[in-house]
Amino acid sequence: MQIFLYDDDFYYKRPEIVVGPGSMPENSTAVKPKDGLWRAKFIPSLNDWIEGADQEYINGLKKDQFVEKNPVSEQLSALGRQLADEKLARKQAEIANKALGEHLVSLKLELLSIKGGKEIET
Repeated sequence: MQIFLYDDDFYYKRPEIVVGPGSMPENSTAVKPKDGLWRAKFIPSLNDWIEGADQEYINGLKKDQFVEKNPVSEQLSALGRQLADEKLARKQAEIANKALGEHLVSLKLELLSIKGGKEIET
């Protein structure tokens, strides 16, 4: 059975698996924390989780989520995409050239058979 551990202040610590309900540690519950909580806090009297983070704590976490854009890495990314596009275009041109070459050989063979095996100048 999956349980959810909390610390002495009732803040969520981690999930854990136990064999049976009798083996649950004291600071645990079978009630899963709600999705979207920044800092889940268990309220035993309600047998439920609430938001335990204040606005300052949430703002600090949000700030950590935003990473400054690095112009050099953006340019490298753009160059990488451009290089990949160029390689793809080159490969497609090679395939088209090969198909045209095969078609030319086929036409030459057909012309040879029409002329009765006489040699064709290229």
